[in-house]
Amino acid sequence: MRCFLVLDGSTGQNAFEQAKQFTSATEVNALAVTKLDGTAKGGVVIGISDQFQIPVKYIGVGEGMEDLQLFNGEEFVDSFFKREIMSRALLFLSMVSLPKTLPFVG
Repeated sequence: MRCFLVLDGSTGQNAFEQAKQFTSATEVNALAVTKLDGTAKGGVVIGISDQFQIPVKYIGVGEGMEDLQLFNGEEFVDSFFKREIMSRALLFLSMVSLPKTLPFVG
């Protein structure tokens, strides 16, 4: 019998406690992490997979069945770096476009 632990990607470190409680109650064969279509990164699932020795099988990137994808570790890690690069680029652009001095209004 297969037993999946499905974790909400936006719960962060609380997912560790969920995994601890769930694995103490039953044998878990695989992990799935959902809600990765928003701002959640779901990075905590890597630590959970490592600590509890449970492979990640699926990620959810939307609300439909077609949005449930097989987990690809390399793509998952790459997505962190792409998000970080985009975030830094947007921050840089926002700083460049701001005026150096603000006019005095009084």
